[in-house]
Amino acid sequence: MNRFMAQYLSYIFLCLIFFSCGATNKAVEGGAHLQSDLQIIEKNDSLSNEENVQFEKSSKTEVALPVISKDKTKLIDKSIIKNIEIGSLSSLKNAVSKLLRPELNYTEQEIILLHTATKMLHILFPQEKINWELPELGKSTSNYIASINSAQKGVYDYSSVQVDCLSCALPSLILITVPSVTNYYYEAEQALKAAIEFNNETFFAKFLLGLLLNRQNRFLESVPFLKDAYNAEKSISVIIAYIEALLATNQSFLALELSKENLILHNYNTQLLRFASEAAFLEKNYDDADSFIAQALQKDPENADYLMFRIRVLMARGEYIKASSLLDMYAKVDKSNKMYLLLKAQLLVEWNKNSVAASSFLEEALIKYKDDTDVLLAASSLATMTNQKIAGLSALEMTEKVLQVEPDNFNAKRILVAENIKQKNWQKAYDINLQILQKFSTNQDSLFSQIEICIGLNKISEAQNALDSLKKINVVSPEALDEAVLKILIAQNKKDEAEKLILKLLPSANGKNKSNLYYEKSRISSDEEQKLSDLRSSLTANPRNQNALFDLYQIYFEKKDYRKAQYYLKQVVALNPNDSSLLQLNQKLDDLLKR
Repeated sequence: MNRFMAQYLSYIFLCLIFFSCGATNKAVEGGAHLQSDLQIIEKNDSLSNEENVQFEKSSKTEVALPVISKDKTKLIDKSIIKNIEIGSLSSLKNAVSKLLRPELNYTEQEIILLHTATKMLHILFPQEKINWELPELGKSTSNYIASINSAQKGVYDYSSVQVDCLSCALPSLILITVPSVTNYYYEAEQALKAAIEFNNETFFAKFLLGLLLNRQNRFLESVPFLKDAYNAEKSISVIIAYIEALLATNQSFLALELSKENLILHNYNTQLLRFASEAAFLEKNYDDADSFIAQALQKDPENADYLMFRIRVLMARGEYIKASSLLDMYAKVDKSNKMYLLLKAQLLVEWNKNSVAASSFLEEALIKYKDDTDVLLAASSLATMTNQKIAGLSALEMTEKVLQVEPDNFNAKRILVAENIKQKNWQKAYDINLQILQKFSTNQDSLFSQIEICIGLNKISEAQNALDSLKKINVVSPEALDEAVLKILIAQNKKDEAEKLILKLLPSANGKNKSNLYYEKSRISSDEEQKLSDLRSSLTANPRNQNALFDLYQIYFEKKDYRKAQYYLKQVVALNPNDSSLLQLNQKLDDLLKR
């Protein structure tokens, strides 16, 4: 069960009114002169400036521009508008190159478009140098410029008349310019979706919508928008947002691949290294995880988040002495840091086997960071492991608090699965785990749980299907797969095959793996002496194997050898000092021994 601790420590009221252009704007077939603040701009090289033209009513898909041209014979190339609406680095540069001219002879609408494209470049791609001279904007009003200026001041432009892709999307640049402001999310979401309807090729509107959904922890919704944005533009901000969403939706394998692909391209960006480490960690590739986070710390040694994650990785690798040393060093600076409290509790559980002391750290975290998802999940995980309440809350109560805020929270559902497995509520565990696998079909822990649950429900074919899925995942440990195969063979009552597999694996096994193999061998033995021998061998390889200890307790209890039974049960109790069910069994033995 300890794997859960490492996994879980590990992220508007007004309806938007869409304005349609009610005025009878006139469009030229193939091109139009600008006659009002909302005019259609198209280009038709076959029309001369002197020709008399017939005007037709504008359609929904035409481009509106909020300016008045001083030169009514000057037409704007429609591809310029399209490039600005796309908003990628290359498309914005293309638009600028088409607008710039050495003679500085610009119409007013060209000036506004040039300023719009340049401002977007500056905000969306701050690393890009702006090395061209901009003509003066003048005093004329512009919907586009007003929205961008407002965003730069930290104010969402509610007054933007939403008649095209740009007028809908530009106010949401505030997501980048002043990310701390959050009181406009509902309106921005509706406007960005409208922008995408106007032009489905728009990169920057999809990126901003993905970013907006990320900020609200709506990662499942953000992934498709950020995927489109990433395919169009591989800037560091897009990569970071996309990988964050992938990690949050348990797509760690893809997150790791993308991180590796882009590290060199972006000069080993520290945030990218951090995400690469987390992705490798979730894939149980702890060597890569340690390498990536160590590089991030070399670049930013004062970053507390990177240090905390390095400690998590060290603990996953079993390097508890190093982890403990780093935690003690950090404690001299800040003992109240959330991740410090969570990692200290995890260390006490995994290394010191002291769940009581761990509970005290989690209680402190629950007080300091009330209703924080990470804290609730860590405390819930420990409560599941120890059958105890923490700060007066049970594991289910804490998990439900998380699900009230985040109904699809993956880690909360995993804890519910673990809790129901522990209580042998197989059907409920099955239903919840199936929900997880429908969304995250390659999650290792859920597939292993599925095997255990299906064996409990005697759904052996489904257990085999889960095993087949695991075999397709390259990073699954061979030892874990062998153990799963063994459990299915035993469930199928194929004792001879199971024993052959055990005898084949034992010579190369060590530590916990050897202990588990001897325990499984004891389960298929029909001879009591052989069963006892296998259980003792299991404990020789790992004295803390609770399954072996508990089975020995049961054997001696059935033999009415209560003193030996208590000897083994007390060792299980020592590993789970707050498990009420074990304490009750021990009390029963005390009563029997007093007779």
